[in-house]
Amino acid sequence: MAADHADLVQDIEEIIAGMGMSLVSLHQQVVSRRLQVSVVVHRPGGVSLEDCTTVHRTIHPRISVLTGRRDINMEVSSPGIGRKLRNPEEYKPFIGSMIKVLPRDGDWFSARLVSCDGTEVELEQNGSNSRMSFNEITVSRLDDTV
Repeated sequence: MAADHADLVQDIEEIIAGMGMSLVSLHQQVVSRRLQVSVVVHRPGGVSLEDCTTVHRTIHPRISVLTGRRDINMEVSSPGIGRKLRNPEEYKPFIGSMIKVLPRDGDWFSARLVSCDGTEVELEQNGSNSRMSFNEITVSRLDDTV
């Protein structure tokens, strides 16, 4: 029996954590009867091509077992410069990093991501901390200018 998406993510997250990295996202979809899997991993200091290759070789067999499929096309990558943070789970690997935030009622600003609890983020800007609900954020990205 194939694992549901949440179980698959949890299993792969544990494997990747054991490799010293964080799982940022895992997306899967069937295209022309073939399972397409996109995995994004992060490590402070960056992810190398060799890291991506090692992750691919390590998790590909596990994904095959968990999904019950052999016809898998998988891509493993790093978050990339200026990556848009799409949901609360994507913030967690970047705690301590600089991000750009566009609040619903203001202009873009840069701040250090201090924490994320799933409903709001704590940001440090110019030596002071503030909290912001995800409902107050229009969009946020990794800050590639620092």
